[in-house]
Amino acid sequence: MAHGAGPFRRQLNGAGGAETCLSRHGGLSGAFAKDFHSIRKTPPLPDPATLSISKEPQPRSFNLSGPRERDDVPLPARGDLAHIDLAGRIFVPHYAVPMTHVATRAVTITASPQAGAGPVGSLTEGDRFDVLDFSGGYAWGSTRGGTAGYVASDALVAEA
Repeated sequence: MAHGAGPFRRQLNGAGGAETCLSRHGGLSGAFAKDFHSIRKTPPLPDPATLSISKEPQPRSFNLSGPRERDDVPLPARGDLAHIDLAGRIFVPHYAVPMTHVATRAVTITASPQAGAGPVGSLTEGDRFDVLDFSGGYAWGSTRGGTAGYVASDALVAEA
């Protein structure tokens, strides 16, 4: 345990809780102090057993609209990022609008950016590739046909 961590932990768990700990170790200042103290005075949350939830579907609080050119083509999605047209249908931390690039040479589309990853498709010179992310020398996106994967970024150039 780091020097001083024992007393700090005891103060958090003991009498006075976080307020005592914070006042002894520098305290709270400015707007943060106001927010901290206002949160401490809020009433407790209601008991989940007493809440009533409607069985009727509720309207969504957001409305994403606009034409979508390709309803029958699968759009790319991974755990941290997805095509903007998937917003409202799947949940990921980030959505991106694709940037169209053109292949400058024949290149393989792979399942991951690691060396030796299995191919999932290919691009020939002049093929379009909708890029959602650039990282580590690779571009992640999809073809117009829906094949999603990673392509060496040096094989692509932004469409003019």
